[in-house]
Amino acid sequence: MAKLTPLTAGLGMMVIALVIYDGFGIWFLCRDYSTVQECHASNRDAHAIWPTNLWTYVLFSVITVSFASLIIIAAPLGRSVEAGRKTVKRNASPRDTEEALGRRTKFGLIPSRPDWLFLWIGSILICIGLVFAIAGFWGYWELFMARPWCSSNKAAFSELDLWHFGRLSFFLQIVASILLFMWGIAYWSAPCLFELRDLMSVEEDQI
Repeated sequence: MAKLTPLTAGLGMMVIALVIYDGFGIWFLCRDYSTVQECHASNRDAHAIWPTNLWTYVLFSVITVSFASLIIIAAPLGRSVEAGRKTVKRNASPRDTEEALGRRTKFGLIPSRPDWLFLWIGSILICIGLVFAIAGFWGYWELFMARPWCSSNKAAFSELDLWHFGRLSFFLQIVASILLFMWGIAYWSAPCLFELRDLMSVEEDQI
């Protein structure tokens, strides 16, 4: 039986949240499609590049969140966590000379120092964070700046469930972009921090 780790539990919760998010998103997209198509933005500056609406924004959000979650789940996070744990716990032995230290820092060519692994995962996280930030910027204009008017009097635009779902997606995208950017910077900084740790360990042994 596989051991349940915090990383595995976190990824499992991500999958459950993804299924719930996609389920509600698809439901609202199907139910409010005809209503949204009857609404048009009163602010022409909101669609200066190409004509979009709340429906296309929510559809893009659902697709983006799904693909981004799958990429994060498929990323070798487990390998990076194990490599980081071994590197942190590794104690410099008296035989660790500057020459041996230099051999360990060849950017992932040696299993004990997989620097490229940390840089690769950090790049993935930062790129996903940038995509979420762009989606959040789009959502801000669709939700708060477009000010659409609807030819149908069934309900106010801001009372649609799709609008509330889009607003939730907007806030989640902003928070996720910040967290992913900070997470990616941490991965980018890991090789440098491990290098400094080894240098300090060697200097302490030489004293």
